[in-house]
Amino acid sequence: MITRTLSSTAPLRKNISKLQKDQNLLARVVFNTHQSNSHTLLQQLHWLSIEYRINLKIANITFNSILCITYSLHIYIPSNTFALMLIP
Repeated sequence: MITRTLSSTAPLRKNISKLQKDQNLLARVVFNTHQSNSHTLLQQLHWLSIEYRINLKIANITFNSILCITYSLHIYIPSNTFALMLIP
């Protein structure tokens, strides 16, 4: 996964862990429960964990930037150019 390299540094890993704890707490507040397994609560809310959200955001930005570069490199060739090349 992409975040394995990103989260290898201790401060970043600590921040991700804090955000995950906050998300788990919010899931418990939404369901008004003290259930210890927050993973099932996140699934019921259709929420991604913080690490998966980071991966999704990086993948989305990468895809959109590649798509933008591809479109910017596209050269417009008028349709009548081909017909002109066939004339001897």
